[in-house]
Amino acid sequence: MKKISLFLGLIFFSLYCFSQNVNNEEVESLTGYKLIYDWGGYGSFETKLSSLKDELSVYIGLKGAAIVNRTGAFGLFIGGFISDNQFKGVGVDGDEVDLSLSMAYGGIFAEYIGFTTKKFHFSVPVALSIGGATIMQDDILATGLPDQNLVEVKTFVLLEAGVNFEINITRELRFYIGLNYRTVLGNNFDRITNKELSFIGLNAGIKIGSF
Repeated sequence: MKKISLFLGLIFFSLYCFSQNVNNEEVESLTGYKLIYDWGGYGSFETKLSSLKDELSVYIGLKGAAIVNRTGAFGLFIGGFISDNQFKGVGVDGDEVDLSLSMAYGGIFAEYIGFTTKKFHFSVPVALSIGGATIMQDDILATGLPDQNLVEVKTFVLLEAGVNFEINITRELRFYIGLNYRTVLGNNFDRITNKELSFIGLNAGIKIGSF
């Protein structure tokens, strides 16, 4: 509960930062300049490289946000890990078998954007989301074909924060790369722990919109 309260405090602090005035300036980009506006918005495609149950995994997701007073954003996101992670565990019959883990999550996020008018700047996103994970048992049928049986499926809360380095490619396009940390709370799986679902990650993405 303390972690959730702290995270919500970070989000409200970010929103306070968004409300501060920014002088009218032109946004610098690699291809030119553009007068910035008080309000805007963007859509984003993002990918992350992170560990899930001690195995390197790839995440892909989408974001949509309204830009508030040119210095921050508030929006929604959704995404998931695109590969099933394999590990040894207790199956439905109590024997040690091959299991696979998949996970997805989505929720709200706030983002502070520092030095937004410069070609090179940074952003600090914080997110609160609901996630779900599924553990499947990998079997081989008598026919020799692969089969899967559901072992566990659970939902939980995720907190995520990071810092990104951003580049204004054009007036409407930005590229970013950064680091993030994912914390899972409330997981009550029998076969995996919160720690095995929580980890630091490397992320990259593009933003398209009105900045």
